[in-house]
Amino acid sequence: MPWNAAAPCYTLTMKRTWFEVGAANVERLWPEAGRAYRCPLCGRFFSSDGIGDLTEEHAPPESLGGKAVALTCRPCNSRAGGTVDAAMGSQAELRRIAARVMDKPIRARLRQSGHDVNVDVKFTPEGVQVFGLPERNDPAEYAGWIADMNKMTEDGSWGKVGEMRLTRRFKDPGRLGLVGWMRSAYVLAFAALGYTYAFNVRLKEVWRQLGDPSAEIVDACFYRDLRHAPPANRLLMVEKPAEVQSILVQMGRHAVFLPGISHGSPEYAELLAQVRAASDGRQRRPVAHPTAASTGSHIGTRRGQRQLLE
Repeated sequence: MPWNAAAPCYTLTMKRTWFEVGAANVERLWPEAGRAYRCPLCGRFFSSDGIGDLTEEHAPPESLGGKAVALTCRPCNSRAGGTVDAAMGSQAELRRIAARVMDKPIRARLRQSGHDVNVDVKFTPEGVQVFGLPERNDPAEYAGWIADMNKMTEDGSWGKVGEMRLTRRFKDPGRLGLVGWMRSAYVLAFAALGYTYAFNVRLKEVWRQLGDPSAEIVDACFYRDLRHAPPANRLLMVEKPAEVQSILVQMGRHAVFLPGISHGSPEYAELLAQVRAASDGRQRRPVAHPTAASTGSHIGTRRGQRQLLE
């Protein structure tokens, strides 16, 4: 790895820091495992010799603006990239199209005036922008389309353009997108509260759902477009009413309820049912801010925790 004086191996340093903090907590909670890091998703242990098999986990996914907050094993991270992360990306893209707030164009197929060409399309508040792609089309077909567009521009015949049909295929995100947000919420909760929370038996349904994203194990309690939502990630403890005591993870304009672990907290299935029925479950207080990197209540450096909770 070449040395960069401006950013001296920051990623490697953070990875080692997260590993050492996690390993110290593993040594305390599971002494038989020795000094190792435990992947919060699959539960496997990794010694310092296996640190290369651990990767930085972004929550939410990096493509949606998430930051690296913890380490997970490479298989868990890679598997999510092609399933739940991709589904979350498709959901976000569909919402941007519907709201006409796209930050970059998407590839589509345009059928117009007898021509069939590949184009890039961007939906904006002002209208639809179409960008030609000469390198992605049959030269003769593309040249004919451009000639017709130029002719309509010159003689002002755009009103007689006839039917324009844009086609863009999306993979239906379905349930995978919702499970993806649950996964991100779980990783953030682990980063803030540590192994004691992540491996609490009350999260057994969460583990099963994340292990099999396509299965309908729990009905993820998920909200989007919260009013006055914070721009960053926050963890909150829902205390009242008692029947919905839980951990609420806010990720910008998205939020997911996770099981609480205090005495009297309801089972997860019961919690999800009660949350939907409750109309007064908004009395919340922030989780106390971690004060040191070595405490057993969280994973990560103090700087990383500020980025997570502030």
